[in-house]
Amino acid sequence: CAFIGLAMLPSRSKKHEETENPDNEEERKEEYHHNLFCHFPFILLILANFLNAMATYISYSYLPSIASQSSLSSADASFFIYVVGVSNTVGRIISGWLSDFKCTNAQGLTTMTAATACVLTYLLPSVQPYWCMLLLTTVFGFIISSGPTLCIPLILDLIGIHQLNTVFGILIFARCVAALLGPSAVGIILVHWIPNLS
Repeated sequence: CAFIGLAMLPSRSKKHEETENPDNEEERKEEYHHNLFCHFPFILLILANFLNAMATYISYSYLPSIASQSSLSSADASFFIYVVGVSNTVGRIISGWLSDFKCTNAQGLTTMTAATACVLTYLLPSVQPYWCMLLLTTVFGFIISSGPTLCIPLILDLIGIHQLNTVFGILIFARCVAALLGPSAVGIILVHWIPNLS
């Protein structure tokens, strides 16, 4: 799925090409052939989404382990995954609704929620009571929902609609790679390096 998303290119119908003005066609060719990997906002967008997705999936994958270390039962620890999923669904609806307002900025919302998610990720391992862990995981699930939801408005703001398909495909590919690498990398660090430090 990720490789198909990376390979997606915008297609235009023959009928549309026939009725198109030759001047507009040349301009569009220049836009489509513009090298995205030299476009600084695009590079920052991919890098930020890669790191954001990696941090999100690391926290999400190790949430039951964190809860178990806080002397909670395995059933309670697994329940937190459910809590994150439900609050994430509600958060996606609300962040999508917020992004429709003209006074909101997708980049500002994404930055604010990413910074809040960093603080919550830092606090999660240090929380002991069940209700406090439940509250933090609910807020965490709600906050991390804005990343995928505001992805398209952010692409439109930073890069424009002319390369939406290509940029979105590359972005989803980067997020998938981050989701695969993040938890695995932390697992390797926990198994091989952390015991040597103590």
